[in-house]
Amino acid sequence: MDETKSISFDVQMNEEYLSDFLTHHTYTSFSGIAQLVIGFLGFFAMIFFFFFQHDLQNGLIFLVLDVLIFFYVPYQNTKKAKKQAQNDAFKKPLHYTISEEGLTVEQDGESQTVKWRNIQKLTSTRKSYLVYLGKLNAIVLPFGELGDKRGKAIELLKEYVPAGRIKIK
Repeated sequence: MDETKSISFDVQMNEEYLSDFLTHHTYTSFSGIAQLVIGFLGFFAMIFFFFFQHDLQNGLIFLVLDVLIFFYVPYQNTKKAKKQAQNDAFKKPLHYTISEEGLTVEQDGESQTVKWRNIQKLTSTRKSYLVYLGKLNAIVLPFGELGDKRGKAIELLKEYVPAGRIKIK
């Protein structure tokens, strides 16, 4: 294997990285975008009922709706991330290798390689690269864990992932 065409690194997954992924996943999906639109419409409806119609009952209904959308959903994502971080698979570091063969993950002597043709999408958040294997599953590669290997990692990911599947700005 050509060493210049591969890179290896370890990732210690934690609650912060999982929460970042869940938040991104929630608010870039159709239902997440719909939630935000409904939340903003509800906010304007609440203002309308409270201040223009002086209708406390309907204003409170929209206030409750907005609290659910803007506070409960993020709270649930944080709670889910905290629970996932307790999973045994995340208690030990994951060793990743990006090479011509694919993206390989190793832990406790077990190894699995995802071929590049099986990658559905490569995208990023403010904190991580996300390598989607399907609509719901992604490999999270946190910037903080990549350290000085971040530049080489994204260079290789962009080289190996099919061009139409790269959604990084």
